[in-house]
Order: sequence, then C-alpha cells, then structure tokens
Amino acid sequence: MKPFPPPTRWLEPRWPVALTILVGLSLLTVLRDRIRVFPVWLSYLLGLVILVAIVLVPLTGGKPQSLRFERWITLLFCLFIGAGMLAGLRYLLLEMFNPSGHLDGLELFTSSVAVWVIDILIFALVYWQSDRGGSEARQRDRRRPPDWLFPQAELDDGLPPLTFSVVNPLTH
Repeated sequence: MKPFPPPTRWLEPRWPVALTILVGLSLLTVLRDRIRVFPVWLSYLLGLVILVAIVLVPLTGGKPQSLRFERWITLLFCLFIGAGMLAGLRYLLLEMFNPSGHLDGLELFTSSVAVWVIDILIFALVYWQSDRGGSEARQRDRRRPPDWLFPQAELDDGLPPLTFSVVNPLTH
C-alpha cells in the first residue's frame, strides 16, 4: 500500500495579483516618455521579477522563504512604481497649472487617468501584502480582525433593514 503524500497548505490564488501587475505594466507603456521617470524596460524587468516571485510560491508549496521573497519583491515593486508615479503626477500637475505646450488636453487627461489607476493598483498590492500579515497569514488565522475596518462591517446584525418609500405629492 502506498503512503499518502503529506498534506499541502492551501495557498491563496495568485492569478488576480499577476493580472493586476500586468494591467499596471500595460498602463505604464501608455504614458508618454516625458511622464515616465524610469525607462520602460526597467519597469518590465521589475514586473518580470515580481511575476517570477509570485509563481515560485505555489511551486515551492508556500515555504516561508518564498513567501518572504514574494513579500519583499512586491513591496519593492510598489515602492519603485509608486515613486515613479509620484514624479509623473508632479509633472502632470506642473503641466496643468503652468502649461508648456508639451501635452495637449487629451494627453494630459489620459496620462492622469493612467497615473490614477496605477496608484489604485499599487494600493491594492500593498494592501494584499500587508492586511493581517499577508495573504497566507489571512488564510491561517481567519479570526484575526482586518487591519483596516470599514464602518459598514461594525454594524450589528440586529438592526432592521433600511427601507425606502416614495411619497407622491399629488395624493398627500
């Protein structure tokens, strides 16, 4: 009779994070060269490193070393891209308040939207790594409360449901 293999730890799926990184990198390519602080190939190189770190976690079975490597690479990626986005935002704000003619209105708008979306994606990655100690710690200890609690989560279940009514001014 064959012995059963040792049980593997359940790992949080990594494909949403990989998709977030790919969307962020594709938005970086949309930005004009004047707005980018770093060359686009450096962003791709960092993106490749973080994707390799994400793929290594399931391949190693979620060993602590690979989780720690993934965490540090993710945070360094967010720091690097975030610093570039802050510099890009500074350029966009200067261009908005003191136009030099390098960017027309459409380029200014699309670049601003790209910077805004990239900042949201960076926040999502940092939150994914930091809330309750990271992704695998959330899976191990579900009783631990979230680090950031929204007001709606604190409402008691005993409250009556909110109902709406329409008052017709013609009948009253």
